Amino acid sequence: MDVAAARRSATLVGAGSGAIGGVLLLVPERADAFVGLHSVKAMRVIGAADFLLAPGLIWGEPRVRYVFGRVALNLAIVGFMLSSRAKADDPRRPAAVSLALAAITVGDSRIAWVLARSGS
Repeated sequence: MDVAAARRSATLVGAGSGAIGGVLLLVPERADAFVGLHSVKAMRVIGAADFLLAPGLIWGEPRVRYVFGRVALNLAIVGFMLSSRAKADDPRRPAAVSLALAAITVGDSRIAWVLARSGS
């Protein structure tokens, strides 16, 4: 991946973060029902963090700091979901969401690494 592709990818990640964050802020009950953690407040906090990172991922300079922020947020969410799954109706749901988010984080880490090496 070259720098231009990493910047485009960061923009796409930002658009996704904004959209997901918006959904989590607007209808946290539905997201919570999907994950099954019984924590609408947690869904709102995650949504707010996602939503607030989006502008930096899309327009921030240097963009790398926002991509690293996204990586850190993803890891925090994974940790929260895995530590909270005992409260879930079906512990496999938050585990599956965590696995998907961990996979996404690998891609985000690659974007961050390319941008960090270029100083972008």
